Amino acid sequence: MQQEVEEKSVQFAVRTGQMSANALLKCLIAVKRHLDEKMKNKAITDDRPHGRQSVRDLIGQGEGVTRVDLDKEGIRDFHKIAKKYGVDYAIIKDKTVEPPVFNVFFKAKDKDGIDKVVSEYTMKYLNKQKLRSSVLAKLDKCKEAVKAMAQKAVEKRKERAR
Repeated sequence: MQQEVEEKSVQFAVRTGQMSANALLKCLIAVKRHLDEKMKNKAITDDRPHGRQSVRDLIGQGEGVTRVDLDKEGIRDFHKIAKKYGVDYAIIKDKTVEPPVFNVFFKAKDKDGIDKVVSEYTMKYLNKQKLRSSVLAKLDKCKEAVKAMAQKAVEKRKERAR
């Protein structure tokens, strides 16, 4: 309550022999300049990066970090989902493992958001795997059908030639 009153009220003192319009104008300009500086300083202190950032920035916020491993194929999907939930994260590529694995670091306090992002990502990734396998199976069936059609056409030509 006290802070709200302090933020809304302004107190200034002016020493002048005579209060003229110019003196009042200068006072108001000084007050405006002071309030602008105060707002700028407040914006700087609250200006933390959000979304994707470097690991150094994420750890530097002092809120603890947790890690999840991902493969290369789903990084774009992961970016979209993490942006949707507004989670702060950092990604590092681990080249020591073959094939390379991506380590995704999250703020520890965003535990609920992390759970949502990871669960949605895994569901999306598993659905893609199912779709890919079924498309390949359909492609194999189509290849077999085309081979069968080509053999029938060759047999018909032989019969007509007699």
